[in-house]
Amino acid sequence: MGYFDSITWGSGAIGTLLALVISITSILAFVRQSQRRKTAQGQEAQNNAPIKKEISRPKCWRIRGVPVTWSRNDLALYLEEHCSTASIIIKSLAVELEGNSYTAIATCRGDFPRELRLPLANETARPEYLTFDSHFRGITTLYAPKRREVKINVIAMHGLGGHAFGSFKERGGDHMWLLDSLPDDLIDPQTTRPMARILVYGHESAVENSSLFQDLEDVALSFREALLRLSSTLPVAPIMLIGHSFGGLIAKQALISMLPSATDKYNMYKPILRAMRAVVFFAVPHDGMDIEGLREAAGNRLNRFLIETLSDKNSSVLRRLRRNFDGLLDRFDKVDIFCFYEMSISATPLMNEGSGMRMNGPKKVLVSKTSAIHIRTSDHSDDFICGITRDHSHIVKFARGDEEYEKVRTRLRRMAQNIVSAKFTTDRAELHEAVRSNNTSEATRLLDDGAAIDVKNDDNLTPLLVATFYTRSIPMMELLLDEGADINAADYRNSVAMHEAVKRRDKEMIRVLLQHSPDLTIRDFWGNSPFHLGVNAPPEVLGLILEMQPDSDRAENIEHRTGDNGTTSAQCTPLQLTAYRAEWDLSEDKDFAFEKGALCARLLLEHGALINACGLKDGQTTLHKAVASGNMPLTTVLLEFGADPHVVDNSGHTPTSQPDVDAEIKLLVDEYSENFGIN
Repeated sequence: MGYFDSITWGSGAIGTLLALVISITSILAFVRQSQRRKTAQGQEAQNNAPIKKEISRPKCWRIRGVPVTWSRNDLALYLEEHCSTASIIIKSLAVELEGNSYTAIATCRGDFPRELRLPLANETARPEYLTFDSHFRGITTLYAPKRREVKINVIAMHGLGGHAFGSFKERGGDHMWLLDSLPDDLIDPQTTRPMARILVYGHESAVENSSLFQDLEDVALSFREALLRLSSTLPVAPIMLIGHSFGGLIAKQALISMLPSATDKYNMYKPILRAMRAVVFFAVPHDGMDIEGLREAAGNRLNRFLIETLSDKNSSVLRRLRRNFDGLLDRFDKVDIFCFYEMSISATPLMNEGSGMRMNGPKKVLVSKTSAIHIRTSDHSDDFICGITRDHSHIVKFARGDEEYEKVRTRLRRMAQNIVSAKFTTDRAELHEAVRSNNTSEATRLLDDGAAIDVKNDDNLTPLLVATFYTRSIPMMELLLDEGADINAADYRNSVAMHEAVKRRDKEMIRVLLQHSPDLTIRDFWGNSPFHLGVNAPPEVLGLILEMQPDSDRAENIEHRTGDNGTTSAQCTPLQLTAYRAEWDLSEDKDFAFEKGALCARLLLEHGALINACGLKDGQTTLHKAVASGNMPLTTVLLEFGADPHVVDNSGHTPTSQPDVDAEIKLLVDEYSENFGIN
């Protein structure tokens, strides 16, 4: 029965019990003393040992709505001041596609709030917020050069159950090759500067515990709609898609869904499809994959149907997708395809009792080499495929200096440089010929087939410039502009379509161009902006430009100047140029030229031109020039609008103290001068 059964209870029971209590107490005291000694020894050893801190893994966040006036340091200081999270590191700060805000990628230990309200710029300003998330769904800009330096868009998509950022980050490290390596690997050969905007697309496609009942087409349509953001600025730079596993299937289905139907009057996806130049597949199951582990993870949830369509056992969805994508490749022969395939077996998920799903199932080849290859039937396979010694998940994860990344870097760099430097010789000849012959139906066909809309011919002219300079066809110009032609493309003299339209005094052409918001500050080789050229045109031409120009920066447009290249217009504002109208057009009678110049000046002044702006070299105002040239009509208009008669030029002269001033004009200005500034 145990130790206590041997104790005899009698007259000595109390004494025996007391002795027992004393013994137990002594034992407990000894044990406590031993424990304290061990604790002290352990503490001493711990104090002498190297310090080890419990380090929590930093979490990656996307921060949107960052003002474009902020720097990385500005954002970091603001977050440190308004958030309680520790160790905030801003990994990237990139301007978003629309150009009105930055998106930042940051890491920290802890959580950010869902949003932070920014201080108002003024009392009437609309509230603005920083928004935070860690799911990265939708399009995220990781890196963006200056807008004019963007030569290619690279968009990467993760696989089933992956993460837009984490799927491309090295396991156990912080290197994310799309952000940390690729921008510097895709260099413009002419400028030697980064030329690629790098983006990722995140989709919700969890396998375990999913409540979604979407299929491949649903996910692809969401991606297609997200791509429309690229067309916020036309023309769309060439696009390279990168798809990992299921992400590659999304890319294929999205491109197929952009094809116009016979009933489409206007296909809003046409600029995106036309810009598509390359698709790079990483371990994409074109003919299916081993889905036993995915079945185990999904169970009988609603996403089971999606998973079944990925099976390598005779999937009708994938067969149809392959067939339709082949048709797309036949139609768009300028889209390059490259396939990377896995060369290592992968762990599979296994449901463990008590601990849930773990990646400790039997190792398998998830996507075979055969299934991972989908190229044109006319292409030699060895030129467009490459194996990577990684398993299915790690095929898109690379560390710094990774030898497997060298394979990827070499291929992507070559593809990107070919895209940027390609001249599209055949398309160039065909499209320019269609435009020059004013064949809108043929031009439409070529553009629908993916012809480069802004490619230049041997005369350095885009199709739009050909239509403007030679055919002067309004329907052709409208077609090209509606299809996304660059309205500010210039020839070798830096003349753009708007310059030519104003020179030709073609009001209908000017009206069409102004409806597509041209840059009215662009100067040609001789220093002329459209406003400068408008001064020498009939006043109604200048008036049309002034009435239809964008509301923003009106005065700046009118007063725009550049450095002196030796020409009159480069040294004058358009208002000052009105005094030279008689010198510009010798076919006009001098008095008639004076009257037309005065009318142009009135139009400019009514739209905010700065009346006392001075010339770059001589310091003269428009009034100086009008008085010196004996231009009474212009002088009268300037005085009517309040020109200052006391401004002294670089030679020390006021308008009327210049030599050889017409007596009648001098009298008029001097009388005005006496009352100038008196209310």
